[in-house]
Amino acid sequence: MKQPAVARLEAGESNPSWETLQRISRALGVEFLVDISPTKRRSLVGKELDRAEVVERLSSGGTEIVVAAT
Repeated sequence: MKQPAVARLEAGESNPSWETLQRISRALGVEFLVDISPTKRRSLVGKELDRAEVVERLSSGGTEIVVAAT
């Protein structure tokens, strides 16, 4: 990625595509987990979430979206 694109992601000025997340994951050697489930209900990914670093957690309309990296 070129530096201006990285700066836009870091500043929150743009949302990365799944392809961009995949490239970042490979480059950093981390696994990204995205868990979308009803609030207070853990999905199968939820077990992995216990050992992951939560990057973003959003709740809306009874649904919780968690983005984490392991």
